[in-house]
Amino acid sequence: MIKLYFLFVLCLLISFATKAQGKSKESLNNIEQLNVLPISDGNIFEGSQINNINNSSENIDDCAFIFDDDGFSSKNDNKDFVVYTKNGLTVSQLRSRILSKLTELFKSPKDVIKQISDNIIQINGYISDAYVSEGYSHDISFNLVIQLKDNKVRYNRPEISEIITKNVPFLGIAHLDMSKPITELVSKQDSRDELINKFNILIRDINKSLDTNDDW
Repeated sequence: MIKLYFLFVLCLLISFATKAQGKSKESLNNIEQLNVLPISDGNIFEGSQINNINNSSENIDDCAFIFDDDGFSSKNDNKDFVVYTKNGLTVSQLRSRILSKLTELFKSPKDVIKQISDNIIQINGYISDAYVSEGYSHDISFNLVIQLKDNKVRYNRPEISEIITKNVPFLGIAHLDMSKPITELVSKQDSRDELINKFNILIRDINKSLDTNDDW
């Protein structure tokens, strides 16, 4: 009798687990159609995270880039870069101020900042909780190239190299398939706006450091 009881309980547990797994798989199908690649060891590149990024809900009036069905493009002319004029600043001054600001923004600047030449800086960064979609939070790895001329700074369109979905049932984290277009991986407009706003905040904060007057 006792054996029959335990057998009955075991059957109930198996049935419950199967139903739960089915629901979880159904939820997974809603993670931007999943697009999952094999899971890594979960290293979240702590040193390359942005230290002091502002709230993503903040309204950015002078946003650099937008994210729509065509992907990332400049707000005003749909180019893959945006240029700001910073009168009175040489390439050397622009570079010095940008590098100083990036040192403040990232936890481990040496792992993030790559000075390709005297007038080109590349940021290889990581943003935790960059956007939310279907109830799942996503981290991203990215690179952003900044080009300098006397009195001008150019930000090239950000490139997303990795998207990690967090708190996935039975998996923990999942890496989205980056061979697919970014517009497919991030298909909902509110998620796109949240994501691109992170870059607009970063660019705005860098530009603020270029507006500081150091004259006596």
